[in-house]
Amino acid sequence: MSLEKIANLAGVSATTVSVALRNGPGVNSATRERIVRIARDLGYAPNAAASSLACGKARLIGVAPYTVSEGCHIGPCAAAIIDGLSDSVHERGMDVVLISDEGQTGVPRLLSQRAVGGVMISSFPHPRLLEWLKATSLPCVGVNLGLVSDMDCVHSDSAGGVHQAIEHLAALGHRRIAYINTDIPPGRHHAPTAGMRLHGFLTTVAERGLIASPGSEIHCDVRERISALFANGHSPTAFMCYNDDIAMVAVQALAERGLRVGPEVSVVGIDDNGSAELTNPPLATVHVPFAEMGRRGGELLLSRIDEPERPLESIELPETLVIRKSTGPAPRN
Repeated sequence: MSLEKIANLAGVSATTVSVALRNGPGVNSATRERIVRIARDLGYAPNAAASSLACGKARLIGVAPYTVSEGCHIGPCAAAIIDGLSDSVHERGMDVVLISDEGQTGVPRLLSQRAVGGVMISSFPHPRLLEWLKATSLPCVGVNLGLVSDMDCVHSDSAGGVHQAIEHLAALGHRRIAYINTDIPPGRHHAPTAGMRLHGFLTTVAERGLIASPGSEIHCDVRERISALFANGHSPTAFMCYNDDIAMVAVQALAERGLRVGPEVSVVGIDDNGSAELTNPPLATVHVPFAEMGRRGGELLLSRIDEPERPLESIELPETLVIRKSTGPAPRN
């Protein structure tokens, strides 16, 4: 498939086709859309390396850092962010590449060689890498890191999402609510996200005059925390959990104690990671718009590539409560 054939069908020159497909200047939107549609229908795939050389820009967007040590893998939430990013940059003929930070001591080769046109940071990198990114002109965007300085960022309203969940539990009559935080050791999880979720919980409980079960903010083993709460006579009637994975373990632990989740005790997770509706009972959870965060992050990054001097922008997306059968009215006793 050649540029000449696309040009003939579009009624323009091959040069115009080349400029339009690399999103260059001087082609009006209607003509560009017609050329892109014809190229897509014909299955045309430009040579990425040649395109990069021709326009002087890398055609890759990096996602950094990506660590594969200790059996780590891309979970459903991170995958949704990457999918959203891919959707937005593919429209510009760009591809996404994962950038390894295995050494955690320096700058990955793909970044130092400027082989990518921009980079999305979706997990906290080594400080040296973060300093390098901020010191260079390489366009970057932070996604799902909370509110960060010195770069464009997209995040969600974590405290607002938890607020909705606690309001739901309070409306069901729950007065004593326990919070189960992440069981991931400090330094291995998104500390800002954990902090905002806990802050949302404590603030809403205080505003509503509810009882936050003691020890709710401590990182611990889920089963140990539940056992301690019941052993000490605190007996919460509802559990708010840091994420869906923690909530699923809590559901299992409560069932092992002979408690029916939903009718006798309520559990709410956060993320809506795809498995939540498959649990028994289906898990009520706060939906975090990971794919949309990735898509909006991609749009911000492309705008930064096009306009390096534009003002920094921060986008906060709402989280929404999804009510399922793991919550129910508080028991009268």
